[in-house]
Amino acid sequence: MKIREVIQILDKPLLSGDSEQRISGVVSDSRSILPGTVFVCISGARFDGHEFIEEAIQRGAVLIIAERVVQVREPIGLLQVESSRDALATLAHHYHGTAGDRLHLTGITGTNGKTSTAFLLQHLLQSASIKTGLIGTVHYDLGDRVLPAQRTTPEADELHAYLGEMQRCDCDAAVMEVSSHAINMKRVSALLFDVVLFTNLSHDHLDYHANMEDYFRVKCHLFSQAKKNCIAVVNGDDSYGQRLIKELSVPVISFGETTAAKVRAERIKTGAKGTCFYVYSPWGEGWIQLPLLGRFHVANALAAMSVAGAYGISFESIQTAFKRMSSIPGRLELIRTFNKRRVFIDYAHTPDALESVLNTLRSWVRGKLWVVFGCGGNRDQKKRISMGRIASVHADKVVLTSDNPRREDPFLICSDILEGWLDSNHAHVEINRKKAIEYAMRRMKRGDILLVAGKGHETYQELNGTVYPFEDRLVIEAWSKQCS
Repeated sequence: MKIREVIQILDKPLLSGDSEQRISGVVSDSRSILPGTVFVCISGARFDGHEFIEEAIQRGAVLIIAERVVQVREPIGLLQVESSRDALATLAHHYHGTAGDRLHLTGITGTNGKTSTAFLLQHLLQSASIKTGLIGTVHYDLGDRVLPAQRTTPEADELHAYLGEMQRCDCDAAVMEVSSHAINMKRVSALLFDVVLFTNLSHDHLDYHANMEDYFRVKCHLFSQAKKNCIAVVNGDDSYGQRLIKELSVPVISFGETTAAKVRAERIKTGAKGTCFYVYSPWGEGWIQLPLLGRFHVANALAAMSVAGAYGISFESIQTAFKRMSSIPGRLELIRTFNKRRVFIDYAHTPDALESVLNTLRSWVRGKLWVVFGCGGNRDQKKRISMGRIASVHADKVVLTSDNPRREDPFLICSDILEGWLDSNHAHVEINRKKAIEYAMRRMKRGDILLVAGKGHETYQELNGTVYPFEDRLVIEAWSKQCS
């Protein structure tokens, strides 16, 4: 691709530079620039790309795309646009060859359940010989290689590079988790989805969104980025999902336990070995056996099979595939059983998610139910009181600790959580997460269950703005080995 093609794609005049100059990439992070790269200046919450133009040029950028008037020396190319984020998405879409939309694309949005639903759907599609890539919170599966995820939905330049790689690896489909931040920041603005799936909406990210209505409207916007013949898959048990169903003008497959749902679950049975439920759907009916722990996986499974059914996958194939489903990293995952004690990890970091997981474990525990958790720093503070109340009501023993405090004082975060506390249940505070987990494990008795919540699959902890290696599972495994 040459700069003159960039001019045509963005429909903006070249303010300086050579239109015949070839380009070798499109990036928004100056640290990723190689000779021949286009650098798109993005104004973010902490950094402004316009301040890194000189560094970009020194690294070899041949074209700068900016939102405001800037000076660059010849022969560096310069384009000025109204929205750098729109320009980045559009240009990356064309550069990486994803503008042809060869991938059947499913976008999954909602507060809870995105990751589990994405894993379940990818499993169903691949079991039907549909090679499927995945972009989500745990990792990016690009077809022939898997990368650890840096964020739920990557920036537009990375996202289209990954989708382009999926195409080159002969993927037929891609499943994407789409966060509200990604929608608002136009990371997915150049994409047209074949299926858009809404899981649910509950209290989260209200540090970023003005209120729940704003949060809902951002989620709804994803449906406007779908193809004209797209299918909407919506949780009919969720109050916001019910609103969405009434507002949408495209075909809707509703799922849930309500009698109005097109894909409906009844006779739900949960246990320590998995979940079983009877499903009625347009493609057939019968028992689903899912070797995943937790009642909340019923909704995730219904969502995934709604999309799979729309693909034309038979009900019998869905039943068979679900029986072979592997555990999902960090989603009510049993890490260790030692001396009749069980320890689970889960990504639950919202009030609804924490309550759901604790309720599931309550039905299994014979002794005391323990929970170790905290809340993220520099994020939605309003949910901390709710999470404190939920832990104090639904757990027998609570250890408050650090999650990812980022730049906040972890003691103050714990103080916020304690504002929701009920006097009947005392909380132990241990800011060091490793010590907090060990504290709980040391005091567990036979029949007890421990839930370590909030981080799930994560392999790091962010303290004072620095990211350190840290995994809940490794702490649990190391301590339990000492006791075995």
